[in-house]
Amino acid sequence: MDSQQIIENYLKSDGRCYGHCDGMAEMVFLEKGRRTVSCMACPGGYVSRVVMYAPEVDPADLQEFLAASAGAIGPVGEEEIRVATRHPWDLGIEGQVKEDFAIRQAYWTQNYRKTKADNPSRKALFLCRDCNELFVSPLNEGVHSHAGQANGGRR
Repeated sequence: MDSQQIIENYLKSDGRCYGHCDGMAEMVFLEKGRRTVSCMACPGGYVSRVVMYAPEVDPADLQEFLAASAGAIGPVGEEEIRVATRHPWDLGIEGQVKEDFAIRQAYWTQNYRKTKADNPSRKALFLCRDCNELFVSPLNEGVHSHAGQANGGRR
């Protein structure tokens, strides 16, 4: 079993949107390869979390990814990115992988509640449901697609 299969089979999870709405958020893969990047997005496209998986992950790599994908939301500080290590015992796959196997993940959570009262039309990160690309849009527009938008946040 390779790392990609483990990510897709044991780390893929759906859950509630982190405070933006009451909808269910689903995990969507944005990039696969040397590293895997996914996001959690609700039916409205609001991105609650972006996660990067790799055998070794550097928070700066996720910062770079976010800057390229969503630079228009402003800089993401290193203190906003968390790093975790997932071990075979944590995933319930002992004996299926080498004993020293581990997947590192760096994740950033878009904090809707932190600035909700400040500016309801502030820019936020969304996922286009048509092409699975990230884009930036005012939060209160409730957009579902970046089609026709002229913004600097599109990857």
